[in-house]
Order: sequence, then C-alpha cells, then structure tokens
Amino acid sequence: MISNSSQKDLKPSCLTAVIQVKPRDSQMRIHPVLAPVAATRLQDGEAQSAGIGMDADCHFRKKLKKVAGRKGEVALNTAHNLSSRLKRTAVPVCRSWSDRQVPNLEATTRVLVVDDYAPAAEALATALGYEGFDTRFALSGVDALGTIGIWVPHVIVLDINMPEHDGFETASVMRRLTATRHLGIIAFTALSDVEIETRAHLCGFDGYCQKGSPLQQLIGLIDGMVV
Repeated sequence: MISNSSQKDLKPSCLTAVIQVKPRDSQMRIHPVLAPVAATRLQDGEAQSAGIGMDADCHFRKKLKKVAGRKGEVALNTAHNLSSRLKRTAVPVCRSWSDRQVPNLEATTRVLVVDDYAPAAEALATALGYEGFDTRFALSGVDALGTIGIWVPHVIVLDINMPEHDGFETASVMRRLTATRHLGIIAFTALSDVEIETRAHLCGFDGYCQKGSPLQQLIGLIDGMVV
C-alpha cells in the first residue's frame, strides 16, 4: 500500500500509469502485474516504480497484442482455406469425357435439349438458339427418339433423372441407332460428375455439364465436339 506521504509526491500522470479503468467496469482497479510495482519505495520525489509499471504495462500490452495478432492470423487463414474449399466444391463444372469429334458441314450446329421439366428444357433451348445454334427440345427419352426420326442433331444435351426412361437408358438407345450413333451426348444434370461418370461412360456419354453452370461453359463443350 502506498503511504499518505508518498501519495503527495506522486504526480497525476504516474498514478494513471498504475491504475486502470477496465471497459464495462465502474470500479478502479490496480492491474495485477503492476500492483507490486506500485508498492515500491519512491526515491527523490519521483515515482520510479510508476516508470517501471509503465514499462511492464507496455510489455504486457505488446505481448497481448502479439498473441491476439497470431490468433487473428490463424482465424483468417482458417476462414480463407474453408472459403476456398467451399468455392471449389460449389462451383458447377462442364468438362469433356471423350475425344469424339462430330462432323458438321452445315452453317449451324443442331442441338437437342432433353429434359422432363418443360420450363427448363425450353429455356435452355431458347438460350442456345440466341447463341446461334439450331435447337429443339424434348420432354422425355421417348419424345427425343421421335424427334430424331425427322430431325437429327449434332449434339444432345441430355438430363439424367427422368421418369420411365432416364438419361442413361436414352443414351444407350441412341448409341445403338445408326442415325445417332456418332453424335455427341452431354449429361446435363444436377448430379455431380463423381456420382454418374462410371455409368455414363458405359452408356456412351461424351461430356458432362452440371446444371447451374454458366451458359458459356456448355457452349464451349458443344463447340469442342463439333468440327
């Protein structure tokens, strides 16, 4: 405890170095690291202990800041790595599964969109039409087989999950027919490529494009198949 006589000699600036006011705390408290320093004997009317206290307090604050900085860096790095992993897994992809080349001696490329959800099928066919493709859409595998009887596409953009005849069955039939044996078939589905790739290869698919991918990725995949 500081004596009354010593308190008279302490300057206000020295006292503020020893006593802290914590945020959210209405009481004045002595910092635990500085309490022993505050009790040392004062010499020559100067608060030498307060000077030591200021150094100790400064060192203590720097140490806390350093630790907090390291923790902050770890937290930021962890958040960045997690964000990067989420971005890699969340971004839809389009990629080729074969080196098939579909000859096209005409001015435009014909693309048949097959999807049992009519709004999606029509929207995709319309979007590809605006990009210069000659497009049509079918709402089932049976409907697609009926379409190729009068109009044979260069590429089929084929949904997988469809009632009655799914995309795998439809692709298998297309590969057995003379008219469609050599055309390009792209799996266009919400399923991941890992889920369908093995079976898709067996059924004759040439590429994969996940629903939600940018249209330009699908266009690039189609253009890469047609020569």
